[in-house]
Amino acid sequence: MKPIAVNYHIFTLVLLFSHGITYAHDKIPEDISAWTEHGVILESGPAGSWDERTYKVAPAGFYKKDDIYYMYYKGGSEGCWNQHGDIRHKSIGLAISTDGVNFTKYAGNPVLKPHDFVAVHSHEEGIRTATIRYLPEKGMWLGYFGVESPGGADTCPFMGSEAQCSCNVSVDSSIYAATSIDGKNWTVQGEVNGVYNGEENYIDDYQYHDGQYYVWSHRAQGGQRHHASKGSDYMNLTPLGEIPELCWGWSSIHTFLHDDGKTVTPVYDPNGGCASANNNLYFSTTSLDSMTTVTSERVIHSNRQKNNFLYKDIDAGIWRWYYSTRNAGIQLRTHPL
Repeated sequence: MKPIAVNYHIFTLVLLFSHGITYAHDKIPEDISAWTEHGVILESGPAGSWDERTYKVAPAGFYKKDDIYYMYYKGGSEGCWNQHGDIRHKSIGLAISTDGVNFTKYAGNPVLKPHDFVAVHSHEEGIRTATIRYLPEKGMWLGYFGVESPGGADTCPFMGSEAQCSCNVSVDSSIYAATSIDGKNWTVQGEVNGVYNGEENYIDDYQYHDGQYYVWSHRAQGGQRHHASKGSDYMNLTPLGEIPELCWGWSSIHTFLHDDGKTVTPVYDPNGGCASANNNLYFSTTSLDSMTTVTSERVIHSNRQKNNFLYKDIDAGIWRWYYSTRNAGIQLRTHPL
């Protein structure tokens, strides 16, 4: 009898039983070698631009609307913030494409900058973490942003000289929300209630389903602690508590919500976590019904990439996976559905 071939990388419906909860296992192809790499599809801007800093552009959101692909990305410029080797005034840009591969940056970039949220004093202050999604049910774009600022009355210009902005200033961070109807013009709604309210609070990701907003966030002080919140009002959420620590370290968690409307795949790299010296990426499994229960952590061999956005492009018949690494711009890999 001829043996039956089994694809161990594209999972069909498999049930996980953990802590009394039944999950529909994810169907994302987890063998990276089976994906087609397309290389860098979005790079930093030219010298003197707001997103000039080489290798520092990273995806912050992605959605296909009316046959147009919208890519939101983080970027920044050269400055005197050298303590952590990072960029100044990290902001949000928009790039648009008709094929999901060839993107054109929006002429009105950046669409959001830290100065839209808080009074900025130093080069370090910026939109450090961000997640943007389009909500068809609401007819709007919604973004959550981890914005850094030490507070105070004075501010320095967005693209001002180094003499106008302080260097290596200790900052704090809070999570803010902003909305847009056209994806280009944004309205800042203010600081979000119900997420972890402590020092250096950053957004990880969020999902919207059946009238509820599900939000993951993390704190820098104390290290590697991620929290979950949810609610029907995106500005006023209910805290659900801390998620038991896995391998994520200091990394943001990016999430993919599956067709069952419950199962979620968190994606993260072990930046400062339990395996900080390795080059792997990690997947795990959770549910909108129990956000603080994260199980089935598994290694994905992918050179420790960051800022992962998975998109199921049904019209094109492919998975799209946009991501960034430490030595290149935003990259794309695809896989047939």
